[in-house]
Amino acid sequence: MAMKTSQNGINLITSFEGCYTTAYWDKWGKVWTIGYGHTGKDVYKGLVISKTQAENLLKQDLNRFEKYVNNPSYVPHKLNQNQFDALVSFSFNLGQGNLKKLCANKNLSQIANDITLYNKAGGKILNGLVKRRNAEKNLFLTGESVPPPSSPPKYESKNEDVISNIAIGDFTLHMDTILEKAKNNFNFLLGDYNHDGHLDLYCIKSFEGPDFTEVHILSGNNNYKSWLLQTKTPINEEEADWDYCLGDYNNDGNLDLFCIKKNKTKSNSTEVHILSGKSNFQSFILHTGTQLHETKDNCKFCVGDYSGKGNKDLFYISKNNNGSKSTEVHILDGNNSYQSFLLQTGTILHETDDNWEFGISNYTGKGITDLYCISKENEKGTEVHILDGSKKYQAWAMQTSTKLQSTDETFCFYPVNKQVFIISKQGASNSTEIHAIRV
Repeated sequence: MAMKTSQNGINLITSFEGCYTTAYWDKWGKVWTIGYGHTGKDVYKGLVISKTQAENLLKQDLNRFEKYVNNPSYVPHKLNQNQFDALVSFSFNLGQGNLKKLCANKNLSQIANDITLYNKAGGKILNGLVKRRNAEKNLFLTGESVPPPSSPPKYESKNEDVISNIAIGDFTLHMDTILEKAKNNFNFLLGDYNHDGHLDLYCIKSFEGPDFTEVHILSGNNNYKSWLLQTKTPINEEEADWDYCLGDYNNDGNLDLFCIKKNKTKSNSTEVHILSGKSNFQSFILHTGTQLHETKDNCKFCVGDYSGKGNKDLFYISKNNNGSKSTEVHILDGNNSYQSFLLQTGTILHETDDNWEFGISNYTGKGITDLYCISKENEKGTEVHILDGSKKYQAWAMQTSTKLQSTDETFCFYPVNKQVFIISKQGASNSTEIHAIRV
């Protein structure tokens, strides 16, 4: 009976291919591609498909390459399940011609050793291909009892009891990802995309010019080693400045993407454009100008529930050039489509600059959103200072040094209650890395 790819092999393939619901041009293969690496005459510029359609195309492509791996003229050996899965992944990525070349006149040991030689595209060694070939080789050499990659040792969001045993300022997480070192055109957010209780990493890739902003989501359940979604959006940044936030605007249970256009707007105000999470960020559920003037780079936007009414209010953190001579907090009312302010106030924090990052979460547990102020460049390392939302940001809820060294523009910060997650774009592992510290 002909062998079929196991769920183990499918997980390996999809973790590297990702799922693109909008066709994109593969510059290495020089072909339009969609879904899980699907190519062909049925793929063309502008094509958009659903996740279900992508999965159906994946089944068709798996059937095609399984026939080659089952064919003795391509693979003249009896294979175990892991060897079969590894070669299906190899041929899925590189085609049946390279599969035949890999296996010609070689024993199984020689095939395993030669898998890693196929790591180039356009004459260049690519980190993504190196990782994929290593994963295929390791699978090929592993016995039948290997657990599927869908069940790795998981990093679970630590509960309060566990966190309380970790010293304030100490690390709670170190994790590399399958995303290569990221450039400055990446923004990062954290949220539970697929409702599995894990924090997934949203990688927002921006472009100047005609290209559209992309959303790439790494699975927290799989230790950020596989993609849940990779797709283009309708957002074209052109020459304006944008910021991005997550929140369930329409309370449908899906995290929507808030796209904040800071300047060069038709309304002459800071604008809010919200992409529907339910549509995988393909359609808008709100376009609006706001009561806030056009803004510049000396600010930070966040989305949270300040009023306690379940609304997605918009926090505008103005770092400097403020009338109060302090860092200011201005909160637009989500219940009023951002046409009025819930709060406008100076704070007890002095004016700040690019050495400071900001985020919001519920640190005190009082039901009012607190403001996390991260001081990146200090002699003693990165510091975290939290302003108490219940006191309208006029008092500190806590201030601490951390075990994290001084940081720069290659680090992003995302607070979640008693932890601050740190995304390092230029990780020592030659990948984008995720770390977390207790506060």
